[in-house]
Amino acid sequence: MKTIENLKNSSSIVDYYTIKNLKKNTFFSFKKKQLIINNLFFQQPQEIIFRALSESIILIGKKHYPVRGKKLEKLIKNLRENRLSKATLGGCVIEKVGQTVIISKE
Repeated sequence: MKTIENLKNSSSIVDYYTIKNLKKNTFFSFKKKQLIINNLFFQQPQEIIFRALSESIILIGKKHYPVRGKKLEKLIKNLRENRLSKATLGGCVIEKVGQTVIISKE
């Protein structure tokens, strides 16, 4: 029983830092309807980046379900290693421009 309680606490802590990462390192342009992510977003722990990016893609792409984890992990890896300029995932166009990443609806 204690294990389940510990997992719930851990999940809530990760959720807290995910929201904090989104608030601090992203900007939503209502005029262009796109999310702009700065470089500090990707300097967080892997799980925080994964959850925050997944939530961002759901929000922008207006989907009910998150994208596949394997594809999202590959996208994060390519963005971190500067091997990606433009990609589509979950109904969104993800584009790397300089040190920022822009997510817009496809």
